[in-house]
Amino acid sequence: MNNSREVLAVIPARGGSKGIPGKNIYPISGKPLIAYAVEASLGSGCVSRLIVSTDDKKIAEVSSTYGASTVQRPVDISGDVHQSELALLHVLDHLESNEKYVPEWLIFIQCTSPLILPEDIDEAYKVANTGEYDSVFSAYEEHFMGRWQYGKNHTVNPVNYKPNKRPMRQELPIEFVENGAIYVMRVEHLRETRTRFGEKCGVSIMPLERSFQVDTLEDIALIEKIVNGRDKSNANSIPDTLRRQLDKLKLVIVDFDGTMTDNRVIVDQDGREQVACNRSDGWGVRLLKNKGIKVVCVTSEQNSVVLRRCEKLGIECYNGVLEKGMKISEICEKNDVVPEETAFIGNDINDITALEMVGIPVTVNDAHRDAKMHSKIVLTKRGGEGVVQEFAELLIK
Repeated sequence: MNNSREVLAVIPARGGSKGIPGKNIYPISGKPLIAYAVEASLGSGCVSRLIVSTDDKKIAEVSSTYGASTVQRPVDISGDVHQSELALLHVLDHLESNEKYVPEWLIFIQCTSPLILPEDIDEAYKVANTGEYDSVFSAYEEHFMGRWQYGKNHTVNPVNYKPNKRPMRQELPIEFVENGAIYVMRVEHLRETRTRFGEKCGVSIMPLERSFQVDTLEDIALIEKIVNGRDKSNANSIPDTLRRQLDKLKLVIVDFDGTMTDNRVIVDQDGREQVACNRSDGWGVRLLKNKGIKVVCVTSEQNSVVLRRCEKLGIECYNGVLEKGMKISEICEKNDVVPEETAFIGNDINDITALEMVGIPVTVNDAHRDAKMHSKIVLTKRGGEGVVQEFAELLIK
């Protein structure tokens, strides 16, 4: 049955990225990369339904956390040589076969374009829905000046102008640069041609500042600056499903070095070590306790300073712990709390087993990238900057 005027948005997101391992869920300003595309899609006024197509269990879990439905992508169409159209067609086949759902339009949204807004998606659909086109893609405008290419004898020749008659930039024709963010197509056309582009293509203009894509770690650093500058108030926005988990929280377990400290050690002339902690964590512990949430410290560090700091904060401390995941299991059992009602805040590779154990894994902003990959929340503060307080305040917002 054709669902007239139904608009299906599909975000393909495979798990085998080679340039940046785990790229599609790599944290950017506190949220996994794919979360930006999911939130933009769900915020769109034209999208009737959203599906994330993935072969990766972790990507599916993260997508579900942020409100998307998922369809498992077959392994034989999940390689880096397979076109995204195969994933789009598989989703259509799956929905038609299992639900008799056949939308009129499909919007293909790239999860590697985290700067898109709901209005970008709506505008692209608006252009497509004029009746003039069978497909529309997003792009930014450019007056290209001075394009050259190799000719004979390793010399370069101009492509789009004559150097002896150099035009003004504004005299050059406008060209559209495909930014790879949004593609709108009629489902009927996609099935017939198996390509996102039709014979009658339209273009939806996006500003250059929202057209950046993630391919390298340098891209991530740039995009984080744009995101933080664009909307600092949303840096720690929490999806509804995760908010419901936070509302059921009973136990918070915190690492020490690199989490409650900035990971530096000051050694005096007698070899005695000193670390710097943040008084804000004391307020954070108080906030958590006032909500009836128990706070515990679990650390591999054996220095007595850990015990003294935890005593000052009034929290239990387990130091010298090498296998944090097992210890957390013991602590949960001791306190009659299940891991799903537990949060762990950490920063490094040796925290991964703990992050995997709990329902709410949290990392500080300067955590090791592998640790961040296992977190649901990346705080805006770095280790030693009062991260316990920041996390506690998330619970009362």
